[in-house]
Amino acid sequence: MVSLWNSLRAGMGSLCIALVLLGSGCAGAKDKCSSGFNRMVGLVEIPRIYDIPDPKGADVPPHTTKPLRLYQQPSRFSKVVGVIPERCIEPDSPVPPDSIDSEAYGYDQAAAVVYARSGGWLRSWYYVKGENLAGWLPPGDTARFHSYEELVHCKNNRRTYLTADWDGQFRDAPGFDQKAHRPALPEIPEEERHPDVRCMAEVTASRIVKGQLWFRTRLILPEYDSMGTPMRGACGWVPAYDTQGERTMWFFAKGC
Repeated sequence: MVSLWNSLRAGMGSLCIALVLLGSGCAGAKDKCSSGFNRMVGLVEIPRIYDIPDPKGADVPPHTTKPLRLYQQPSRFSKVVGVIPERCIEPDSPVPPDSIDSEAYGYDQAAAVVYARSGGWLRSWYYVKGENLAGWLPPGDTARFHSYEELVHCKNNRRTYLTADWDGQFRDAPGFDQKAHRPALPEIPEEERHPDVRCMAEVTASRIVKGQLWFRTRLILPEYDSMGTPMRGACGWVPAYDTQGERTMWFFAKGC
């Protein structure tokens, strides 16, 4: 996926986050895949790490002395596996290798990637000395949660696309046992070409079938009607993740 690092450098700069490792949350990348926690379920705003836009236009204080703790299990009685003691925004500075897993979701807006939820707790990944470690964020330390399906739904007017991890098939209904076909894909406009982008598309509905999230997806053509609105093409259902847990749908955080 297009990383936060590439998406934000031209905007708000980089996140400077110091992590103090207190114990191993779990194994590294191998555990991330084998445990089933590699599927992103959404993004969560964390005011003490990221600048969160205020609805009234006021700036949120960029610094807090209160550390952010990550727990081994979704309980404050669980072992603390990591601490983020502070953060700073330093425009034009290189992104540090030790940081919480983050994504851009709008102009100068970033949030932590969430891989699991449990009773208000959110599980994310952070990186320490090149190693992936997992930790649970307490409910009181996070702000708004944006679900995967909310982020890509067409009602939010984001420029969404089918990713390179999509298998190229549309199904008549949500479910791997449903009839599938391969739609003809329109050419991607030059300004929207990227290795991650398979085809511009929009999500009009979502549904969970047998534990699998599905999106009703419609292709967006590089053609416009008399009102200047992009024309739509074939539609069908696609799984929200591929067999490795990678997203099949995402969006341009800063438009195009």
